[in-house]
Amino acid sequence: MGGRACFVVPSGVIDLVVSDYRLAIRRMTECLRPGGWLLDEDADWGTCAPVDPTRPLYDGYQRGWRYGDWWTVRGYDKTFGRRLPALFERCGLQDIRHEAATEAVRGGSDWARWWAVTLEVMNEQGGADESDRREVQVMAAALADPTVWFLRELLHACWGRRPA
Repeated sequence: MGGRACFVVPSGVIDLVVSDYRLAIRRMTECLRPGGWLLDEDADWGTCAPVDPTRPLYDGYQRGWRYGDWWTVRGYDKTFGRRLPALFERCGLQDIRHEAATEAVRGGSDWARWWAVTLEVMNEQGGADESDRREVQVMAAALADPTVWFLRELLHACWGRRPA
């Protein structure tokens, strides 16, 4: 490993972990053997919204979601996935490839139920006030309605090779 150590930490021994995704990608790159590959997947969460503005619940969801800025003000990067190729390149990886995919799903689907719970948890962890709770309730109502179609997060997969 070129004189640098990569560590595997046993479960349940760390009190606090602070993540810097740029540093994490750089560190993972350093852990690769020459010729080794790094694969990372992340998402653009700003895309998680109803697709049909004629639906009655569309406007309420978008007012709360604010095209993903709901996510951003809670400390998350809604567009990290799309920047993976540039980050891989800055870390010295080569033969970089990047693909992204999403799908449209109905309200009430497994994904929509999961997303509604995720929004509630994220909201509470972000120190929600009454206005925030109302926004989540409005979004959850749209997510529960099977007549509303949603575009899911845009999932990015990026891979690159450490030079030999």
